Parts: sequence; C-alpha cells; structure tokens
Amino acid sequence: MNTNSIPIKLSLPQINKSLTLKERTKLFCTSLEHEQIPKKEIEEALQSWQEVSLLDEPTLQKKLRAIQLDRDAFGKILCATNIETEQNDEWMNWLDEALQLNRSTPLEDTEMDLHLAVRPFHLWAKKRVEDFFQHIPQINQMIQTNSVLDSILFDLVDGLISIAGRTLVLELHIAREMGELEGDHSEARFQSFIKQKIMNPDQLEFIYNEYPTLARLLITRTHYFIQSLLEAITRYISDRKQIHQEFHIDPNQPLTGISAGMGDSHQQGRTVMHFQFDSKRVIYKPKSLSVSDHFHELLHWFNQHGFTPPLNGYRVLGKNDYTWEEFVPSEGCTSEEEIERFYHRLGGLLAIVHTLYGVDFHYENIIARGEYPTLIDLETLFHNEVPISLEEFAQVRANKRIGESVLITGILPLILFSGKEESGVDMSGLGGLEQEYPTPILQEENSRTDQMRYVRKNAVVKLKENLPKLNGQFVEITPYVRDIINGFNQANQIMLEHRADLLHDEGPIAQFKQDKVRIVLRNTQFYYDFLLESQHPDYMEDTIEREKILDRLWYRRKENGSTIHEIEDLLEGDIPFFTSIVDSTDLISSTGKIIPHFFPESSYQKVLKRIQSLTSEEVEQQASYIHASILGNVESKDHLQVKQYHFTPEPTAQHLPVQPLISAAEEIGLHLSKQAIYGVKDDVTWISPSPTSNNLWTLAPMDFGLYSGVCGVALFYGYLDQICQNSTFRDLSHSALQTALHTGEHVADANAFMGQSSILYTLSHMTGLYGEKAEWTSYMEKLIQSIGEKVDKDQHYDLIHGSSGIIHVLLNVAQQCNWEYPAQVAQAYGEHLIKHAVQTEKGVAWRTNKNRETLLGGFSHGTSGIAWTLFRLASATSQEKYHEWGLKALRYDRSLYDNRLQNWLDMRTNGTSSSPAQWCHGASGIGVSRVLCMPYLQDKQLEEEIHASVQATLQNGFGYSQSLCHGDLGNSDLLLMAGDALGQQQWIEMSRQIGHHTIQYKQSKGNYLTGISHFLETPGLLVGLSGIGYQLLRLAHPDQIPSVLSLQMPVKK
Repeated sequence: MNTNSIPIKLSLPQINKSLTLKERTKLFCTSLEHEQIPKKEIEEALQSWQEVSLLDEPTLQKKLRAIQLDRDAFGKILCATNIETEQNDEWMNWLDEALQLNRSTPLEDTEMDLHLAVRPFHLWAKKRVEDFFQHIPQINQMIQTNSVLDSILFDLVDGLISIAGRTLVLELHIAREMGELEGDHSEARFQSFIKQKIMNPDQLEFIYNEYPTLARLLITRTHYFIQSLLEAITRYISDRKQIHQEFHIDPNQPLTGISAGMGDSHQQGRTVMHFQFDSKRVIYKPKSLSVSDHFHELLHWFNQHGFTPPLNGYRVLGKNDYTWEEFVPSEGCTSEEEIERFYHRLGGLLAIVHTLYGVDFHYENIIARGEYPTLIDLETLFHNEVPISLEEFAQVRANKRIGESVLITGILPLILFSGKEESGVDMSGLGGLEQEYPTPILQEENSRTDQMRYVRKNAVVKLKENLPKLNGQFVEITPYVRDIINGFNQANQIMLEHRADLLHDEGPIAQFKQDKVRIVLRNTQFYYDFLLESQHPDYMEDTIEREKILDRLWYRRKENGSTIHEIEDLLEGDIPFFTSIVDSTDLISSTGKIIPHFFPESSYQKVLKRIQSLTSEEVEQQASYIHASILGNVESKDHLQVKQYHFTPEPTAQHLPVQPLISAAEEIGLHLSKQAIYGVKDDVTWISPSPTSNNLWTLAPMDFGLYSGVCGVALFYGYLDQICQNSTFRDLSHSALQTALHTGEHVADANAFMGQSSILYTLSHMTGLYGEKAEWTSYMEKLIQSIGEKVDKDQHYDLIHGSSGIIHVLLNVAQQCNWEYPAQVAQAYGEHLIKHAVQTEKGVAWRTNKNRETLLGGFSHGTSGIAWTLFRLASATSQEKYHEWGLKALRYDRSLYDNRLQNWLDMRTNGTSSSPAQWCHGASGIGVSRVLCMPYLQDKQLEEEIHASVQATLQNGFGYSQSLCHGDLGNSDLLLMAGDALGQQQWIEMSRQIGHHTIQYKQSKGNYLTGISHFLETPGLLVGLSGIGYQLLRLAHPDQIPSVLSLQMPVKK
C-alpha cells in the first residue's frame, strides 16, 4: 500500500452534486443569470422533479413559495452542475482529513468486512475524541478513556454502515458482474472485493468520488456524532459531582462506557445516551425536560389528595438544555396483589396523561418496575396538533373524538399499520409481547459473500419491559381490566373533587406553563421510512435526487411552514424534531426557527379546558373505551364455543306478553341515542369495536354496512319508530342512512351485508316505511347500475359476501318498485353463480372463500343459502335452469347431514365435526333455508329437515351469545319462521321465550351478550345491540317486522 499517495479530491461536478437545493440556490443564483440553459432542458428537469416527488403544479408552487424561488429559477438550478463557484465548506476539509488518516494509518489485522469502508470516518472520529481527552486535566480519574472510546465508536461504525451498506453492496455486485473479483467460491470473492476496493485507498476514494452525496452524509454524520458526544462528556465533567450525589454513585467510580443511539437522532445527531459506571447507569438526554420535574410534582399532588396505592416517579437532574435521569430497571412482581396494584396505578397514570394531552407512551416509554409502572419519556405531554380542515361529517367528528380520547395516549392497545393483508402490530404501553412486524424489515442476506444483498424480511418485535411479570412470567391482562379502570376513575374523581386547587394560578398545572415539550407532527416510522429510502444508492450520487424523494413530504400536505424543516432534518440524516412551549401557539424547529401562531391555541389552554369540562359522564365514556380497547386486543377464539348460561326454550301453552320485548328494544334505542355522534349534514355515527385482519378489535367509527355498520342501525331505528312512533328514532334512522349515502357510490364491494347492496336493501326498507323520496330513488338507481358493473369481481358467491345475497336484494327492489333492470342484474349474478359452481359427485357447491379449498354447506356461507337463491331467481325470471342448479346445490347440502350426529357436518373442519347450531353456520340457518325453499319446491323432505334443524338447535344452539349472527336471537328466527310455515304455534311461543330470557339476562347481569370478542358492546345489527333490539321487535310483531337475516322485503302496509 502506498501511504504517500495524495487523496483524491472530489471533482467540481461531484462537489456540485453533493450540494443541497438550498446551497445551490445560494451559490448559483448570481451565476445563473448569465447561463444560457435551453428551455427544453429546464422543462425536462422540472418534469423529472415532479414525477419523482409526486408534486402536482399547485403543490410545486406551494414549495417554491416556501423556498422563495420562481419556476424558471428553480429549473435552472436543477440543471446547473458545472458552474465554477468558490467553495471551501468545512465538510470537505473534514473528508480530506479522514481520507488522509486512512492512507497514513497502517491497517492492523482485522475482520474482512464492509466496516472497513467507513474506516476513514472511524479514524477521524477517534482522533478528535483522543485530542479532546488530552486537554482534560485528570481525565483518567473521571473516565476510563479507552473503554469509553471503544464503546462509543462501535455505535458510530454501526450507524455509518447502516447508511452506506446498500451502496457498498451495489459496488460489490458491479465488481462481480465485471469479473473483477478473484476466488473460486463466494466467500473468497467477497474477500477479494474487500482487498481490491475497500482496503485500497485509491479504490475506496474512487467509490466516494462516485457517490459524493454518500461521502458528505458519512462525514457529516460522523461530525455530528462526535460533536454531540463531546458535548455530553463536557456536561458530564461539569456536573459530575451532582450526578454522583443525585444517583448515589460512588464518587471514586469512573465512567466506564457510553452507549449512543438509544433513541432516534435529532438536532444534528443528538441522541439519548447511557453513561455506564461499574454498578449503575445514568441516562443522558440532550434536551431540557423540566416537564419531568413538574410531572413528578403532579404525581405527588395526586398522592397527597388520596390516590392509593401511591404513584411513583424516578430521579431527574434537570439542566437548561439537557437532562440526567435515573436508569429505571425492569423488575418483576412476587404476588397477585402487586400485579393488581401495578394496573391500578397504570389506570391512574392513564387518567393523568390523558388529561395532559400526552401521546406516544408506547411500550418503550413505560417500564414495569415491580408494582410501579414508570413513564420514562415525558417530552410528549401537553402535545398540540393543528386541526385538520375537513367538513364536519359524523365520521370526521367520530375520528376526532377518538383522537381526543384515552386511546391517543399510546398506553392502550392500538393496532398500527394494519390493512386487508397486514395484521398490524400493537406497540402500545400495554403491548410489547413478542409479535411479528406487519411489514418486512430491511436486513442483510448472504453476509460476507459476493451474493450479499439487502432484502426485506419478516421480523419479530422483541419482548419489552413494559408489562409486569409474576415470578418471572408475563400475566394475562384480562383479569386486571377492572383494576385499570378503578385507578382511572380514582384519579379522575380526585380531579373532579379538587378541580379548583388543580387549576389555581399557583397550582400544579400552572407549573408546566414555560416547559418545552416535543411536537410529533408525523409518525416516527413514517419519517424513518423516508430516511431509509433516501439512503438508497440511487440517491447517493446526487443530493438533488435525494431531495426529490424527500419532497414527497409536500404531497397532500396543508403547508403551514413545517415541511421545509422536515426535509432539512432528513437531509442531515435526522428524524425531524419540533418543540413548543406549553403556554405558546408557536412551533420551534430543530434549529430553533420559530413558526409563529402554528397552533390555534396553546396546549396549556387545551388542558385547562379539558379539566374544566370534565364530568362523571365523560369519565364513564372514557372508561368504556379502556374496557373495549384492552379486551378487543386480547384474542378470544373460544368465547362463542363456551356456554355462558344454561337455557333452552321449552314448549308452553302460555302466551307471553309482547310489551316487555318492545320496551327492551326501546331502551336499546335510547341507550344508543346517547352515544350517537352527529355531523353537519344530518348524518350520525357511533364509535364501535371494528375487526382487524388478525381477528382482534379496535375502536373506530362504524362502517356503512348492514352487518356491523350504520345501515343496520338505520334499519333498527326505522322499525323502532314504526312500533313506538317516536320522532327521535325516526330522525336517527334517517341520519344513519344519510351517513351511508355519503360513501355508498364509491364502495368497492357489492355484497348484501357489507357492500353496496347493504345500502340498497336499507333504502328499499326506508322507502317502505316512509314512502318514496326522489333523492332515495335516484340513489337506488345509481347503486343498481354500480352493482351491475361488479358482477365479475365477486369471488365469494354466498349470501353474506357474494352473489347470493346480492340477487335477493335486487329481486326485492325489482318487485317493490316494479323495475325491470334490477331483475336483469340479478340474472347476471345468477349466471356468475353457475359459471363458478364446482361439480362434485354429490351435487354442486362453491368455494365461498378464495383461499378455501373446502366447499361449505349452510345458510350464510354455503349451499343452503345459494340453493334458496337459485330457486327464487328461477321463479322470478321463469328460467328453469336456475331451479335445476338449485336442486344440485340442495343435493350437495343434504349430503352433509350425518344421521348418527343428527346434524349437518361442518366443512370448515373438513367434516370432522358437526356444525354449530347458528344462523351463520349450522342447523339454525339450514332450517331457515328449508323454510324459504318451501314456496319453490314440493318436497316432503324439506319438512323433515326443518324438524331436524329445530331439534339440533334446541339441543345445542343456546347460551353462547344473544346476537343475530351466531346467538340466541338469531336462532329465534328459525323457531318463528318454522312455526309459521308448519303451523307449530308452540315454536312461535318458544321464540318469544328466547326474547324474554334475553331481557332477563340483561336485567340480571347488566349487559347483553353481543357476538364479538369478550361480548364487547357494539351498536351493529348482526353482532350488536341494534340487532338484539331489532329481533325483540320482530318477536313482538313478526307481521310488521321482516326478517333481516333472510333479507326479506318490507312488509306491505
């Protein structure tokens, strides 16, 4: 190796490529006045920028106004790469020093790895720290310099490789493809790359010359790292005596190590650091956290006013611009009582954090210290946000209510990053158990070979330290929900009773007024994704290309002065960082730039208003959110397979009164009305548990559908109004429908219970109840047109999700309105069913789930329901072929009956067990299907099957839930319909018994058993309260209330 070679200087074009847009503007503007750049070239540069950044012209103009450039000047700057300008930025000198050190410092024996590529920066950093230590008197008595240096430089190298790794791997692949590597196996060729391209200074410098943006980023990040490290060490030396006294560290113990990167990097590389001594650790945070002192004083205030067991904090040594904190270790519990006290305290902390508009208290910001839950990062108390300017529809207001509830604190379970294909991840303060990230994480593959690459792989969230353990084992949270709520209620009760003291000018809340708190404008993961993408090799050759990607932050963003600062922070390699003073409306950037009047009101004023408006009713509402969010996030696969009570309706000659049924339905209606959230367009919605893709539940505004959305609630209120003649119920039915109409035309699915046909079905009933309205009629016509365009998209075929249910809704409308087109569309769906039928030796069936190979029987998801559909379609269209296909479907369905079990087999388990006796799956729904087939089929076996289904349902259909879909009241529909069809009056009376028993259970236990996890309260129709209320009305007046489970038409008046 020639150590006397002169380091390669970056060429002028390469230097220019390393400059940011802001720097180019400053350097080139004067020169560009004399440059003749073809207009076509300028337009192409602008077009390229807009294509990559996704900025349309109005958004681009918004950006240009922010950076004070016109379109033409911006285009010229993008084209400028070779303009002679005098530059001597510090980073260029630092880079030269680092490269020279790499050349002049002999290479010791070391691992042949990519880390050698960042050796120049490692050496440069090491020299700066060593030079610093040399100028500190008696340094070795305070700091073990060698061990501290080793520990901290390891973190630096790790961080630099995370930036440069993909670019280095790209160069590895290029060298391999060009045949430049030696060796007869993959590992040898990788070592050849290290020797030729990395250990050779000329070649390494050539790489950095090719990637000037990368070279600048690496030296800049190194400088920031060392700058923040030396700043922290200087502060430690200055505060050493206080630190050792406050945190009970032996004054003779030297500092033995420093770990950096314990949190996100902000403000030019500043990050949380752990200062390690022989027996203890102290946390250094490079920011003022006077808010921590005042929070701990507030906890003391709650303890003084009777909160028990008392709340606890941790030691804090606050300075003007930085903070020293006690390291809080995780400790287990040794008794059940300690676990109970832990969760009671956590409930109290939840109340306080919510009151103070705290956010971001996820699993890394809570430590389970025995029976004390400890909040360790308090910078996001008094969090403020800019209201989003959206029209105040009910859905918008419901989302706002969620955003102002206890759910937003981050403590309660909240599924993030979920979607149709992604299960999401719970990163809340009550989450943190081992779980898989919802999206793959970038990781190395085939390390130290010439096949090395970076790929996204599934990764597991490691266990955190936020949850209590009993004798070393995590405990199930479900038994302690009441403890959390009790603690929450107790803290709120103290605030209600001592409100004046709390809000006094000299009280504990006023102490926060001048504290600086962090403002999180966007999710940290969102920023991290942008940062990661911007470090791809494609963007390491020219900073302008990197800025194009980061400019996507402007996309669909209402500009209020913050975006430009976000981009500047990301260009520096930092996560954007903003702060605000509690009693101010200004936003402060990471560099101290003030954006005045960013918020409409200060967070201090918001907290005062929240405390002033606190009521017992509000506390109760928030407690219900706590209950639902925790239990909804606890998997409960078998709650519907375990009997909750023993009840079977029995034959009786007694005629049960109907008024209790009506009164109970009315009570449900009044209960839901108190929870209604109204919008400005006479619309309404409710906050309800909503299913996630991994079968858990999260609170959200109701969807629009019939199954669990506002259509179902509209139907309930419409018929409740018909029976009770109450204008409140009538208004709610119209408003709920109005909410559905906002979104109906743009819904992707057409199905009857969760798609556009839900709205069509509801409109047909509202028309039957309240008469025709031009607006409704027009909307129905549009829906039918849209449903007709979706025939080929159906891949489910069944009653709930597919063609079968859609056909019934269309035939209802055709008959009700005397329209031809709905029947034509219904016939198209009938052809779709025939096209996708699966022929078997026992008849035909359908794969009612595209991922399921088994062919299901049953009503809602299988051949029972589809057979009935085809019989009805044949009758409506006089097309005999549909009847023939219906017979084939019925034959398959009948093949699943097992004489030994006296029940139908459940093909979800491949026929290894009998079906449950529910409407959705099993005997109850199958019996209903046979009742519905009777008008179209002269078949004595139908009556036998109805009797068999009734007996199977009576034997094992009750006591699990009270919902329509899979509970007692859904099964009551079989007894009601079968009794009417076969003249079995005792079955009709038994159906009313079910309704009366449901009411008695509610009176005894205080709640109904809904059809979702842990029987959480939900307003929905098929699994919730509106369905329970609807069926109680139907049991009272079956002649006036049609069966929604059978998609029956409105009753003619």
